[in-house]
Amino acid sequence: MRVLFDVRYANFQYDRGIGIYIKNLLSALALDSRLHLTLLIDPEHLAVSELQTITHDALRGRPANDYDFFCMPSYFPDCWAGRPDRLEIILPYEVIRTCRAVVGIGHDLIPLIFPELYFRDDNSLKSLTQLGVSIASKISCHTFAVSQSTADDFVRLGVCDSEQVTVIGGGVDTEKWGDGALSSPKANHILYVGGDDARKNLDGAVRGFAEFRKLSPRHDSTLVIIGKYSDKTRSRIAAVASKVGVESGTDLIFAGFLDERALISLVQGARASIFPSLYEGLGLPILESYAAGTPVAASNCSSMRELVPVECQFDPRDPRSIGTALNALFVDQTIRDASLAFGRLVLEQFTWPKAAKKMADTLTRIRREPAPTTEPRRIAVFTCMPPASSGIANNSSKIFRDSSRFNIFTDISSRQEKAAVAAASKLSVAQCLSIMPAASFPDVHELAPFAGCLFVLGNSHHNLFALQAAIRTRGMNISRSIYLHDGRLENLWFWYCKRNMQRLIQLLSASYLSEDRLERCHEHSEIVKCGYFGIRPLALLTGISHFIVNSERAKRVVEQELAPDVPVRVDVAYHSIDRISVRAGAPFQRNDPNELIIGHFGIPHAVKGTPKVLAAASILRETVPVRVLLAGWHAKAYLEHNVVPADRDHIILVDAPSDEELFRCMKWVDVAVQLREENYGESSGIVAQLIGVGKKPITTVNLIDESMIGRAIPVPNDIEPKDLARVITKSISRCTHEDDLSGVSSEKLGVLVSRLVLAGHDRS
Repeated sequence: MRVLFDVRYANFQYDRGIGIYIKNLLSALALDSRLHLTLLIDPEHLAVSELQTITHDALRGRPANDYDFFCMPSYFPDCWAGRPDRLEIILPYEVIRTCRAVVGIGHDLIPLIFPELYFRDDNSLKSLTQLGVSIASKISCHTFAVSQSTADDFVRLGVCDSEQVTVIGGGVDTEKWGDGALSSPKANHILYVGGDDARKNLDGAVRGFAEFRKLSPRHDSTLVIIGKYSDKTRSRIAAVASKVGVESGTDLIFAGFLDERALISLVQGARASIFPSLYEGLGLPILESYAAGTPVAASNCSSMRELVPVECQFDPRDPRSIGTALNALFVDQTIRDASLAFGRLVLEQFTWPKAAKKMADTLTRIRREPAPTTEPRRIAVFTCMPPASSGIANNSSKIFRDSSRFNIFTDISSRQEKAAVAAASKLSVAQCLSIMPAASFPDVHELAPFAGCLFVLGNSHHNLFALQAAIRTRGMNISRSIYLHDGRLENLWFWYCKRNMQRLIQLLSASYLSEDRLERCHEHSEIVKCGYFGIRPLALLTGISHFIVNSERAKRVVEQELAPDVPVRVDVAYHSIDRISVRAGAPFQRNDPNELIIGHFGIPHAVKGTPKVLAAASILRETVPVRVLLAGWHAKAYLEHNVVPADRDHIILVDAPSDEELFRCMKWVDVAVQLREENYGESSGIVAQLIGVGKKPITTVNLIDESMIGRAIPVPNDIEPKDLARVITKSISRCTHEDDLSGVSSEKLGVLVSRLVLAGHDRS
């Protein structure tokens, strides 16, 4: 089995982390007769190894699929974080061409666990982390984790499935580290070996040492810090030590960077080692300390919990807890013995031969497994998402939740915006990882090509970025479809033209080859009345010929706009109907036990019949007490501009409700009325939601599709207020239902849409 192992950024001479890990792992792997190892090296920094090597340039002469596996020693080589061409460096094309599969070693996911520490001032590291996660989740077929804690993090954070991770651990050369350890006299110094970045918690080690000295003042102990530190770090740590009564130079000593022989000697002679990190992927210095016969006190988190007995663990954020653990190792021989006994068990479990065997066994199994019959076919979905004030955003957050099927590209540019989208959409961590900035699509697609793109569009400005992406991706070698929620797009095009009416007229004139009627339009809302819906420029500018719509009316609009000269395929996927459970009580109090509450939901507007609903309520109020509950975005503005103060007492206002608030309102009104006088292909997610909470809404016939027949009370599109009042009176007893809601759920709708995207181009 031929394995190409990347060692271009594993510095064997100075790197005490990945470098020493990879060096020892390779030595053990080289002894396995099943593997034929070749090291991919940088010619300027040759690897210290006797194994066969090859450079990137030399790969060009190798045949395709020459190697069974390409092994990445880490998904996050931070030495290349600032390189704009990092993708081609980390995973060169020649590697993909010459290797059948990619595997990687997962050391940790520290940047994702401490984003406030690593992403705040370092966009390059953030981009590198996103790239590494994409490689691990979309390209690598298997990940070898250095600890169970790391494996759990890869699964918990949605980077890998549990079946795609194997824990191989690490090891230590016990003969080298243990040579002479039993005869080495133990001094009273406490040893810290490690770096100085924030999660290493070096400050905590100093403060904990100060607490230890308070508990054991008779011990003439010293904290020795080993590592390569800048003058700035030394000054900062010295200042921390001074504040807690620890004197630099006597109580606290910086030993600097030591060669291996000096380091081993110092560890062997230490009374104890301290490991106060907030997180570690493995923690090789713990294994080395055990091998040197020195007990360890370490944090009670991440992989350290696997390596240290409970009685030697401490809370790394509590100096007193650290001091207590150190004191126990000094004064209690039983705990010292327990630490070393536990260490011997750990050293039996963590060995380089065992790590290499687990890795080679797994590679052998993966190589022998039959290839999947069908490759996962992921779809890139460009859509607005909550908290955007858009029904399309809410709809997309439900039907595109399957992160194995969809990756969502939306208008975000920061980690905070992504977190807001995930929270508002109630997505899990794994689903959250599938949300990406729209601008990152080309890089992600180059890494792991998508089977298709889906651009979700409606008539509001929230969809502008998706429209721009649909235009920008024209010419890319990928199947593309449009999921259209509205049969009219004049407002979207108005925003595309930067709200310039003259530009809008020019754009539409070029598409429809007509200026006469357009020149008479002074407002963009007048364009539809001239017979132009904006579908034609959408097809012409994007080059997309496959549309998915959610009503038959929208299908007719699209076909009328484009036929016969623009070839197009149009599929219909009706709105999903999910059962919505509402447990909370009514969000309002009735002024009278017999009061009738009429619900009207969504953005209030004349085209949605809001004045007609209010007029019908006014007619009913002549005989019974009636109030109208208006719940939707911009409801407050509508009330202030369109309802006289005297009538506002008869309105319950819920402006910009959350999903929970909206569903409570829907559940507890006596009757819901949703109208649309003219329908240009628009659908209504509100009607589907009303059915989901158990209502049988009164709605115009042009809003009822096949899935809603029998579940809504139809009225004419042009119904008058007095007639609407009569329908409300007659229908009150029929405005709830106990249906089984056997329609298409959001999950099923997502599957349906994905199949339409994949099949639409196969059959068009």
